[in-house]
Amino acid sequence: MHLLDRATVIHYHRHRIAEHGLGTPGALGWREPRSQQARFEAIAAAADFSHARVLDIGCGTADLLPYLAARFEGIRYHGIDTVPEFIAHAAERHGPAHPGARFELGNAFDFARPLPPAEVVVACGALGYRSREPDFVWNALRHLWAATLRTLVFTVLDAAVFPAHPLLVGQDVAEVEGFCRRLTPNVRVLRGVAGDDVTVVLHALPVTDDHDMHAIPVPLSESFLPREN
Repeated sequence: MHLLDRATVIHYHRHRIAEHGLGTPGALGWREPRSQQARFEAIAAAADFSHARVLDIGCGTADLLPYLAARFEGIRYHGIDTVPEFIAHAAERHGPAHPGARFELGNAFDFARPLPPAEVVVACGALGYRSREPDFVWNALRHLWAATLRTLVFTVLDAAVFPAHPLLVGQDVAEVEGFCRRLTPNVRVLRGVAGDDVTVVLHALPVTDDHDMHAIPVPLSESFLPREN
């Protein structure tokens, strides 16, 4: 991720922290708590997280960790985020209950630095920001997939329904799906989890119906759509 793009993201979330308070869904950019919950439900349905290394890209305050830990045994969690306040809060809030978890401040999209491998890689919202790099999304997906041992779950904003925004940008979902199918034939695109984004699931190996993804409908008003600065 370009240095100026990182600075923009950090500035935006610091503004949200000042407005909503650290540790709130609003600080992360969610309009409603239910929006975050719906995505967690979708992520948990995407794969078997039991005894898996989980790499959470753009983890925010790592609220996905307790959600998954309550449903799967033996999770080894590693969250990475570029906002210092988020990582500090994640370590303070979740570290005592999850002493093996790792919360890392850094640029997960430094493409010259490989990500640590994990059975499941998650990027919920991290691909929604505008970038000065024209091929950022494609390079980011290659980067994430290179670290994925079993399942990659990510979200992108749907350009067909997402309005123009100074910080966020939608993607052509068909183009994203086509690119992902060049990485693996095991691709699912889930609509209905939220009003303006889609969840994409890539499996490195065939999966059984036990871990198929099921969309969780969420009203359009509860979508991830930060207010204008």
